[in-house]
Amino acid sequence: MREHLSLKEIEEREKQKKQERISQRRNPFNRTKVCEKCGGKMVYVFGETFECTECKNRKLTDFGKIREYLEINGPQTAVTISRDTGVDVKKIQSYLDEGRIEISESSDVYIKCQICGADIRYGKICSECAAKMSRTGEKGMFVGEKIKPSGNNGSRMHTMHNKK
Repeated sequence: MREHLSLKEIEEREKQKKQERISQRRNPFNRTKVCEKCGGKMVYVFGETFECTECKNRKLTDFGKIREYLEINGPQTAVTISRDTGVDVKKIQSYLDEGRIEISESSDVYIKCQICGADIRYGKICSECAAKMSRTGEKGMFVGEKIKPSGNNGSRMHTMHNKK
């Protein structure tokens, strides 16, 4: 049987849906995900992991897949990570830009600072340019101090989480 709603009720439903969409954009972990196995609701539990409330099936976010892969396999190239996890290289690059993953210090390949061209392992600008911008009041992303990795990891990536 079809439900008959007044114009006011329809407007109220649309308003609620809009509020949910806004809330989901602000916090992606609030997004309702559906379990591929049973159709139940997937909720964020921890460490880039979602779990089904019905069958307890677990699913990792893209960053979670990368982090888990690097924890198991150690530092790897972006192409290798992409091939083995299914996460697009552009997404991996965005994690580098955000500073969520970094290139190993012993790598032959680095990212170039967008201001001075210096070699950097993550972010978009080097810490020296970020400091200059901060002193002059310019707007920009603060990269932070460089972390010295231990050991020789070659030209590969790792998550900041793994650094002690």
